[in-house]
Amino acid sequence: MRGIVEKLFLLQVARLTRDLENSEKRSSEIKASLLQQAGNQEAEYQQQLANIRKSNEETVRKLTEERVRATQSSLFVRQSAVFFQNSQFFRSKFARPLKNACKQRSLNSLQKRRLKLGRCRKGLSWLNNISTTSANNTRRFF
Repeated sequence: MRGIVEKLFLLQVARLTRDLENSEKRSSEIKASLLQQAGNQEAEYQQQLANIRKSNEETVRKLTEERVRATQSSLFVRQSAVFFQNSQFFRSKFARPLKNACKQRSLNSLQKRRLKLGRCRKGLSWLNNISTTSANNTRRFF
């Protein structure tokens, strides 16, 4: 009986050894699978992190450009406001006198032209008077 019990123990040891080997094999396969999944997840995480960094850098660049544009446009607005204020001051201070001076200059020019035209007309009328009187005088003599 002792031989039967030993055989049973040997069969049980063989079965347990085989189960242990299968379990070790299965655990190594699971470990490899989990390592591969962890590597894939790590790669995906690094890709997402790189995309977030790229997006962040792009956003920072755009915001910086926008800030520069805003600064430039606010400077332009300030310069335009100063120019507008200066032009308003110029108009209020000098526009009317300049306009009046230009009108006076054009009136003086117009008056000079009229005076010249009047002289020409007087000269023509004097010339006509001379020619008609000389014609009348020549008729008297003949």
